[in-house]
Amino acid sequence: MIKALLSFLGRTTSGLYDFESLAIEEVITHLGNAGPQVRRQIEVVNRVQRIAGGKEVDLYCMRAGKVAFDDRLRFPGIDEARLATVILHEGTPGRHKLKLELWLANGRLFSLIYDRPPQEFFGASRLRDVRPSIADVRIETDPLQIGGPRVRS
Repeated sequence: MIKALLSFLGRTTSGLYDFESLAIEEVITHLGNAGPQVRRQIEVVNRVQRIAGGKEVDLYCMRAGKVAFDDRLRFPGIDEARLATVILHEGTPGRHKLKLELWLANGRLFSLIYDRPPQEFFGASRLRDVRPSIADVRIETDPLQIGGPRVRS
């Protein structure tokens, strides 16, 4: 299933790196009943924008040059919330950690935010070629629980 998702993501969201797609899939598997809806949200992404030197990755569904996200895929009642935190590591576990937060905005997966630019973390490596391990996944918000914990930035 992961290979199918990566293949699909590679076609529609060519701006995502393989390790980002794997991190998203890992979060989806930890989300339980909310996972399939997040998967449907990511399947419609066709534009990836990297800002702040690569520390933030924003996901869009564009049609005719305009943002056009299907409202039926949104989680109701969520303005902004940190969905999950993923810890990536390269080399020896426990050393060289990179924190990746997945954020919901307007009820959909919208941003991947790193604690530092991935290029800085991986050094001279081409980001398309890196294969970090996932050290930890923490679900921060259950998007199916309206009125659940919300984190505002």
